[in-house]
Amino acid sequence: MALMRALRLIIAVFGLACAVEVASAAPADSCRLCRESQQACIKNHSKDACRNEFDICIKHCRRS
Repeated sequence: MALMRALRLIIAVFGLACAVEVASAAPADSCRLCRESQQACIKNHSKDACRNEFDICIKHCRRS
């Protein structure tokens, strides 16, 4: 019984550590995706047309 409790505790701590790492990496990844999306947009549209979408994307990714 004690071994099972210890094993569950180790798994829970490891899972929490992984979740924190993923959550902290998410904003950087989503902001990077905003830039990539803007670059693709500029290839097909004017900079002014893409600027509004990029600004909204950046505001959203920084909140995350």
